[in-house]
Amino acid sequence: MEIARKQLATIDVQLQYAKKQLKRFEILFKNSTSSETEYDKAFFTEKQLERERETQTAKIEKIQLKLDKSTVKSPFQGIVLEKNITKGDWITPNSKTCLIAGMDDIYVKVSASEDLLPFIVIGENIRVIIDSLKMELTGKISSIVPVADLRSKTFVIKVTIPYFDKAIQNMSATAYVPSSKKMKLPMVSRDAVILFNGQSFVYSIADGKAVIIPVNPVVYEKKYVGVESPHLVKGMPIVIDGNDRLKPDQPVEIIGEK
Repeated sequence: MEIARKQLATIDVQLQYAKKQLKRFEILFKNSTSSETEYDKAFFTEKQLERERETQTAKIEKIQLKLDKSTVKSPFQGIVLEKNITKGDWITPNSKTCLIAGMDDIYVKVSASEDLLPFIVIGENIRVIIDSLKMELTGKISSIVPVADLRSKTFVIKVTIPYFDKAIQNMSATAYVPSSKKMKLPMVSRDAVILFNGQSFVYSIADGKAVIIPVNPVVYEKKYVGVESPHLVKGMPIVIDGNDRLKPDQPVEIIGEK
């Protein structure tokens, strides 16, 4: 490019001189002090240099186009994971220059049993835990890979998640995918649920005595748990502190409520 521009500058100087010569011979020719041959020579020299200038300008535009096409631009915002060349290396068309991870296209691949397929809804938000960082995110089910494993009969769900610092390719995550149709459940504090001999239950208070209520935990949401129980109703008092020492029908004195 630098050589081509200097050649164009040289042509500009020659063209400037040719234009000046043409004006001089044009005056001399009108005054009959110059021959027609000398005037024609000056006239066509100026025209030839103009064409050379156009050709050189087109050459510069072609070089600029090559330079523009030689600049590889990332098609998306991302982070370079792998460099395959260094500055100054020669490359050929279709050669691999680097590996880029898109910051706007991070997803978790979740293997799920084919029995859960009826409950998976594209576009639904689900809870995702980044195990190593103990970080909780909200992911969105973006697609289902339409191939099931022949042995395990599981399929893969793609869940998109927002970019976060310390994101590492192939790190593990835990995703909470739907396992049934949507339902309304009583939500109680996790501290209220007691597990004993494989059975889950909570304690309520009725007539100043502890009442045991069997429950079936279904879903966990932060510090609460959704349970199935026909005996739980909205507003019912539930013991969350000291319940591990209670027994059914034991007299209870409430000293504080939340």
